Amino acid sequence: MATSDPVRLLQEEVTCAICLDYLHEPVTIDCGHNFCRACITRCWDEMGRRFPCPQCRARSPKRKLRPNCQLANVATAAKRLRPGMSLPQSPCPQHPGEDLWLFCRRDGATLCPACHHERAHRGHDLVVLDEEGQATRARLRGVLGSLRAQRKALEDAGTRQELQGAHLDEEAAIRRQRLGDEFEGLRHFLSKAEQDLLSSLAAAEHQAQAARRARGARLSANAQQLDRLLLEASRQRKGYWPLQVAFIKHFLCACQVLMP
Repeated sequence: MATSDPVRLLQEEVTCAICLDYLHEPVTIDCGHNFCRACITRCWDEMGRRFPCPQCRARSPKRKLRPNCQLANVATAAKRLRPGMSLPQSPCPQHPGEDLWLFCRRDGATLCPACHHERAHRGHDLVVLDEEGQATRARLRGVLGSLRAQRKALEDAGTRQELQGAHLDEEAAIRRQRLGDEFEGLRHFLSKAEQDLLSSLAAAEHQAQAARRARGARLSANAQQLDRLLLEASRQRKGYWPLQVAFIKHFLCACQVLMP
């Protein structure tokens, strides 16, 4: 609810939205909001590489903090006006001349001393409004700290998951590369083995063909020699006997040479 109390308005302007206390070494971020330098630095340290405004959630492109000296002077002056950041006292609507400076914890209502003696609040746990405000701010700071810690834990878990995923992707790429290299080596080995076997087979075929041609040539020469011997033997059968004996010895020797 808006207030017309200038002191209260001044206090709100110099209050850090993170620690809920007076601004200390105030700095301005890109969206225009102001925070204690230590508070926004700690908050952004917990955020990693993202720099959102804790108040409006607008993101800053980079970690840029601009000191606000004038606001620091105003915060110092506000402390002097009302030390301890006490809440302004409003007049009680039911009891004129009394201020609301008590707080009923059971009913959550602000009271004046006259309200305290009424039956509706008799016996309830009452505290000074300023003290309750400070205690409430302290509890709120604790809750905010716990929430920031949980947020940091979630971001750390997300970062670890991203790093783990990147590590798994890198390992998978290495395995694919290694498997491809191994199969490429096998293909090269099999191709070379195939070429070696084909070359050996071609050499063996060439040698076999050469051997066949050589044997064919020898057989042809032997056949021609036998034809000549047979023709000569046919002629010698009709000749002089002593000459036939000499021819027969020659014929037999030639036949032994031609026989395999």
